[in-house]
Amino acid sequence: MSVEGEFFLSITGSIEHGDFYDVNNAYCKYGFHFGPEWSVIAGIEEGLTQMCKCSNDPRNLAVWNFPLEVTFKSTNPHGWPQLIISVYGLDTFGHDVIRGYGVCHLPLETGHHEKRYWITTLERLFNILQCDTNTVATSHLSPQICPFIFTAKNNYQLLGLLEFRIGTLSQNIDISGKFDTARKTHVSKTYPSFIMSLMCPTSNV
Repeated sequence: MSVEGEFFLSITGSIEHGDFYDVNNAYCKYGFHFGPEWSVIAGIEEGLTQMCKCSNDPRNLAVWNFPLEVTFKSTNPHGWPQLIISVYGLDTFGHDVIRGYGVCHLPLETGHHEKRYWITTLERLFNILQCDTNTVATSHLSPQICPFIFTAKNNYQLLGLLEFRIGTLSQNIDISGKFDTARKTHVSKTYPSFIMSLMCPTSNV
């Protein structure tokens, strides 16, 4: 049974590859961060890519081509979903270590999108949090705090770039301010708050 004001957002795509500066082996953990009025109704909310050895050329490219597929529903655009990426690699002893984090807002418009986002190293994040990296394990830093850290105006030490391909479909929502003939409602008044919600994400924890 449909709820009045309820809309749906469907995402399909892939984590294509990473272009790193100083990483030899890498894999990604990913998860979606969204507001309290959002929920996942189909697909996978979080996952893990395969380990990839970076290419032996100046690009130092790690290719995953890892699929993404998830469908959300909500009654409020505030807290529009974000894709949070944690990049892991191997240290000298072959142990898994966290290398950096990145945040990708899911596209607002329907269609096919190609996105490139920076991945930042942890040292700067711990400086922001005033943590001592000698006493606090980097793996204990929850990726869920990344949207809040990255909204601050800070300079970050960069690990590299990740490229995504994302296809977006939506139902019962129109952010252009046009009339939705099926629902007979006009949503242009919600557009400013919709954009502001992307600057002020809320936790789904």
